Amino acid sequence: IRTETKAEVMEINEKGVRVRRNGNLEFFEGDTVILAVGMKANNEIKSRLEGKVKQLDVIGDCAKPRRIKEAVEEGFEVGIKV
Repeated sequence: IRTETKAEVMEINEKGVRVRRNGNLEFFEGDTVILAVGMKANNEIKSRLEGKVKQLDVIGDCAKPRRIKEAVEEGFEVGIKV
C-alpha cells in the first residue's frame, strides 16, 4: 500500500494514477486507487435559500465539516422538530 499526499489527481486509468505535485507530473502504477480529499464546508445552498423559506436549519457539512456521526445526529435533531 502506497500513500501519497498533497497531490492533484490528473488522471486515473487501468494502469494507475497520474498526479501533479509541486508542478511536476508523476505516475503511480496500481490496480486500485482510493481518494481521501479532505473536508470543506459547502454552504452555498444556505445562502441561496436564506430569506426564501420559512425555516432553514443548517446541518452537516453545510454548517462545518465534521464526521458522519455529527451530521446524522444533527439530522435527527432537526427531523424531530418538524
